[in-house]
Amino acid sequence: MLKFVSAALFGAMAVAVGASLGGVTTAQAQIRIPDATDPYGMLSPQNLSKKRPKAAVDVTGVWFPDGNKSENSFNFRPTQVTPKTQARLDELAAMRARGEQLPDDIGTCWPAGLPLIMTRVWPVQMVQVPTGIIMVAGFLNEVRWVYLDGRPHPDPEISVPGRMGHSIGHFEGKTLVIDTVNFGVSHHGMGGGIYIGEKAHLVERYSLSTDGKILTIENTWSDPEHWVGDYKVKKVYNREDQTDIVENHCLPDTNDHIAAAPRYGSK
Repeated sequence: MLKFVSAALFGAMAVAVGASLGGVTTAQAQIRIPDATDPYGMLSPQNLSKKRPKAAVDVTGVWFPDGNKSENSFNFRPTQVTPKTQARLDELAAMRARGEQLPDDIGTCWPAGLPLIMTRVWPVQMVQVPTGIIMVAGFLNEVRWVYLDGRPHPDPEISVPGRMGHSIGHFEGKTLVIDTVNFGVSHHGMGGGIYIGEKAHLVERYSLSTDGKILTIENTWSDPEHWVGDYKVKKVYNREDQTDIVENHCLPDTNDHIAAAPRYGSK
């Protein structure tokens, strides 16, 4: 069971963490200290050594998004949006018509997160072990963890939301199915003014071609706050065996020339 260090003791640290995560409260940012009753971590020897069926799909490799073969190219754009989102899109259209600079969260160094990090015209490195998958994006080196060890999603009351959410996976035949929840931070969206809320839910279905050179991911997104029903889109990736991920960062001083200010970052 997780123990929590007093928020008073780490108050200043918690506030700083909260600010960096886009408005996370002090209570949410309490420091968690595991004890002997907690489950083992993804890469602990105890967890890795447990007997498990062989993975039906191994996505280890470097994958480059193929905009020509993917539905809607590199974009994620739900077409049936809620009134809240439509009002934001109308405001953006009015700004465009007036010739005003549109806000650009990623251009001003806010992390892209899911789903945009998966198709930002940069490769994504995936390393799979029996207990999980670690994904490192070439764009901004954003990292995603997918747990395959049978753990559930965390209690939303004591977990901190993020741009990557919390991902757990299992296998259905020769398909890897990844379920992701725990979104809901500022300056995070699908692109084009459509944001992602705390009730968002993503299900991905990963499948490999027979020769292992093409990875297909079928995405199903839902978010009742920002669009209507399920938004489904398929993305295709090509294996890049002669490509590595290199260090990449977005630094504010390199983007001083960008006029876009993140005015729409709340929800």
